[in-house]
Amino acid sequence: KLEGTSVQEIKDQARLGQALHLLQTSRDSIGVIADKCGYQSQSRFTERFKRRFGLTPTELRKTKMIG
Repeated sequence: KLEGTSVQEIKDQARLGQALHLLQTSRDSIGVIADKCGYQSQSRFTERFKRRFGLTPTELRKTKMIG
């Protein structure tokens, strides 16, 4: 509370960090990754991911999957 961060925000940051890692290191579908990270829908996951990182999970994969 002193830092102005809620428990929910910390949980979201942790879940999105895990999702980022999975997107970069696995070939799981976006839906599977959303589920593994505790999101009930892929659309909610994509919305939160884009808000946090500035691009969608699919866009991230396209930039990374070279080589």
